[in-house]
Amino acid sequence: MIIPLSLLEKEVKLVHKLDNTRPNIITLWANELTKRNLLPLASPLSEVIGFDLYYKVPVNRFFYHGPKDSNNTLKNIISGSLKPVWITELQAEPWEKDKIIATDMHPKSISPQLLKRNFETALSLNPKAVFFWGFEYWYWKKKNGDDSM
Repeated sequence: MIIPLSLLEKEVKLVHKLDNTRPNIITLWANELTKRNLLPLASPLSEVIGFDLYYKVPVNRFFYHGPKDSNNTLKNIISGSLKPVWITELQAEPWEKDKIIATDMHPKSISPQLLKRNFETALSLNPKAVFFWGFEYWYWKKKNGDDSM
């Protein structure tokens, strides 16, 4: 669900009123960035644009997909942005079909090798920052004898 732009504008004004010492960040689902076409609406309201980027999202039990836009398209969007672009969520935990919490030691959607590849790909897009999403999973794996993440 997309919130109305008028509500987002009110929220941004309120956050800025409560704390104008740090930049505000509006995040967008980067897996369908051009399809949703929300960047032109979010950019004027935000001081930083955040992208949530997941390279293996389940379609069904056996197939996964990543961003609909090519890496070149994402790179061009980032380089053409008048605002700094951060990857605020880079997939670093499993996203498996019909599982709320991933408790699989060897999921199909993430591994140390995929995490490294995701990070290298994200860096190649030239964002100003990259933040991982998935520490809880890394911690769970470590507590269960696997510190590979």
